Amino acid sequence: MKNRIVKQVLMICMVSALSVSMPITSFAADSKKEASEKNENDDITISKNGADMVLYKDKKLSADFGDCTYTKDASDAQFTINLENNYPNIFTITFDNVKVDGSALELQPNSGEYKAGEWAWTSWRIELETLQTAGLTDFKEMTFTVKGTLNDGTSLFEKNVTIKREAFKSLADEDNDTTESENSESEDNNDMTETDDSENVETDSDEEEKDNTSDIEARLSALEDNTKELEEKNEKLENEKKELEEKVKKLEEEKAKQEKEEKKKEKKSKETPTPEPTEAPAEETPTPEATIPEPAAEAEAPATQPVVEYKDATTVRIVQQTLNNVGYNCGNPDGVPGGKTTEAITKYQTDKGITVNGLVTDELLQSLNIVEQVQEAVKAEGSKAEYSSDYTYDQLARNPDTYKGQKVKIKGKVLQADVSGDTCYARIAMNSDYNTVVFVTYDKDLLGYRLLDDDIVTVYGSDLGTYSYEAVSGASITLPWLHAAIIEM
Repeated sequence: MKNRIVKQVLMICMVSALSVSMPITSFAADSKKEASEKNENDDITISKNGADMVLYKDKKLSADFGDCTYTKDASDAQFTINLENNYPNIFTITFDNVKVDGSALELQPNSGEYKAGEWAWTSWRIELETLQTAGLTDFKEMTFTVKGTLNDGTSLFEKNVTIKREAFKSLADEDNDTTESENSESEDNNDMTETDDSENVETDSDEEEKDNTSDIEARLSALEDNTKELEEKNEKLENEKKELEEKVKKLEEEKAKQEKEEKKKEKKSKETPTPEPTEAPAEETPTPEATIPEPAAEAEAPATQPVVEYKDATTVRIVQQTLNNVGYNCGNPDGVPGGKTTEAITKYQTDKGITVNGLVTDELLQSLNIVEQVQEAVKAEGSKAEYSSDYTYDQLARNPDTYKGQKVKIKGKVLQADVSGDTCYARIAMNSDYNTVVFVTYDKDLLGYRLLDDDIVTVYGSDLGTYSYEAVSGASITLPWLHAAIIEM
């Protein structure tokens, strides 16, 4: 009988607890629902900390306000926003037009970008020093404009937000909350000694909170690792770019020096006078007063300038292509100055009456009229650092719109090539894998030779999304599409 009475008392307590907590949960849920159903351009006022106010919500994007914190003369004023972007585009949130008690603060617009499928917890703050400088440490409210846009130009929302001072949680409040939480925990422990069921509920709740915390920490750790990896790649690319820029600069300096020496030589040749022939006086009419002119001094021979030879593959390849075009056979323009190339250069120099040395020199480039072409090609060589080989076939094939416009580097085998029009194309198997075929287009003038089946090439090109065509069988085939700026054998 006694046990039955105890059980009835416990049941009454549980029902009373539920009746107290249920209206609070319902009110919070209804408030959030009401906020999410408001017009997307309605102003928002936050007057209570932890109200979980909805900033914006649709089927693909949710943005909720979290906690606000500020302690007078002790901490920055800040608030948090929880974001989840399921659009296929990059989402950008921007904070601007900040005012405290009606006084505008000179702050730069603050924004953040979030990729498709990304979940993020972000915070925004006004530094304590800024508030102290403006004399606004004891403010009543803070207002600002928050905007949400997609990278395709779509504007999702633009709202004016007001946060009341009472919505900001201070350090003292956190200490009080901690004390209250400890007292409450002590009381709960006493109750737990009396009821095993209550102990199980508390344990489950703690474990769930621990799991959520671990999940957030794992996501933050993954983001930090990705950021570090991207920074390292960017640093490597910057170093490669600097090296190429230095090579281009050196080439231009050498060319300018050569041109200067040529002009100096030409000027000196013009300034050297040519002695006029003098007639010998007739023997029958000698003129005693006449003076015999001194023989003219021989003009000093101009100093021999050192010959600059270009051995880089880019310059040699252009020379080979040009010589082939004008009838001096160098063989395949592979950028390697072999015996056949040297023989063709020597014959050309002999025929044109320029210095015969079989070398690729400035004089040869000028005679072939390819100086500007070589300079542009060297600059293009320097631009290779802008192209990344980190893109996988699955990324390009699955999310073509996401990577459109990106500069991509691939290497593979030519399966089929067509050079019949002004715009040529080739189907290339990445890494010689016939399951990862990319459709590549390029201008006819890009190469001085034809691509053949089974050629192994490296392509530097811009991603254009996908290209679809009908196969012989009648089936429609869609492939990732690159337009090449550089193709190397």
